[in-house]
Amino acid sequence: MYGSYEVGWFGGLGLTVAVWLCALCASAQQPELSPGERQAAAEAAYDRGTHAFQANEWERAARWYVTADQLAPSANALIQAMRAFERAGDRMRSANLALALHARYGEERMAQQTGDAIERAAELFVRLEIACEDCQLEVDGERVTHATLFVTPDTEHVVSARFATGTVEERLSAPPGERRELSLEAPAEAEPALEPEPDPEPAPAQELEPAPEPRPSSGPSGSGGAFVTMGAVLTAVAGGTLIWSGLDTLSAAQDYDAAPTRAKLEAGRDLELRTNLLIGVTGGLGLLTFVGALLLVDWGGGDDVSPTAGFGPGWVALGVRGSFR
Repeated sequence: MYGSYEVGWFGGLGLTVAVWLCALCASAQQPELSPGERQAAAEAAYDRGTHAFQANEWERAARWYVTADQLAPSANALIQAMRAFERAGDRMRSANLALALHARYGEERMAQQTGDAIERAAELFVRLEIACEDCQLEVDGERVTHATLFVTPDTEHVVSARFATGTVEERLSAPPGERRELSLEAPAEAEPALEPEPDPEPAPAQELEPAPEPRPSSGPSGSGGAFVTMGAVLTAVAGGTLIWSGLDTLSAAQDYDAAPTRAKLEAGRDLELRTNLLIGVTGGLGLLTFVGALLLVDWGGGDDVSPTAGFGPGWVALGVRGSFR
C-alpha cells in the first residue's frame, strides 16, 4: 500500500544509492546537489519532522528537523529540534541545540526562543568550553561544530583537536554543575631530518645503462577511457533524476497523508514505480561503468590493481584498490 512507511523506507534507500554513486563516480567529479535541490530536500525533511511532531513522535521529529538544518541551515529547524528533544526527555541535546542557536544567531536574538534550557542543563551536566584555532574538534570520537557544549557528568570524556601539524587530546571527568575550559594548541612542526654528509671519496665510475622506455601515463585512455567517461556521465545524470524523483514521491506522500483519495493513491503508486525503475537504471549504469573501468581501461598499475567490494544492510560499495604509477 502506498503510504508514509513505504516512502520513508524508500527515502533511506535513495540516500544509500546516492552515496554509493558518489563513491563510484568520484573520479568523474560528480557534482553535488544544487542549492535548489538541497533546499527542496530540506523542506521535505522539515515537513516530515512536523508530521512526526504532531503525532507526538518526539525523537523522530527531532532527527528530521536536524536533517533539515544540515541540508539548509535554518533557525526554525533548530528551534523545533530543540523543542522535540525537550519533550522526548533528552535535556542535554536540547540544551546543546540552544547553545548552537546562541553561537550561530546571537544570544540576545535567541534568548526568548531557547528559554531557560541552558540554565537548567547547567545544573545537571558539565558545561565544556573549548578554545582552539584552525582545528577540527571531536568529543568522544564524534565531530562537533560548536566549541561550547554540555557533556554527561562523572564520565571520562576524550576531547581531540586536529591541526595541520598533528592531533592533541585531553581527557576530563567532572561532577554535575561544573564548568570546564580547555585551551588546545597546535603541536610544533617536526624539525627536518639532517641530510647525511657526502662521501669525500669519489664513487667508482659505472657504465651507463640505457634509459628505460617511458611507461604510459596512468589513468583511463583510448576507447576504454571514453566508455568509462561516458558511463560516469550517464550514471551522474541518472542519479540526479533519481534524487528528483524521490523528492517528488515524498511530496506526493505528504499530499496523500493530508487528504487521502483514490486518485492520489494511484498517482503515488505510479511515482513509486518510476522511482524504483530509476534505481535499477542508475544502479545498472554504475555497475556497468565499474566493470568497464576494470576490464577496458589500462590504469598502468599492473598486478597492483585489484577490485574491492563491501556490502551491508541497505548498502553496497564497489571500488578499485592498488598503486597506480
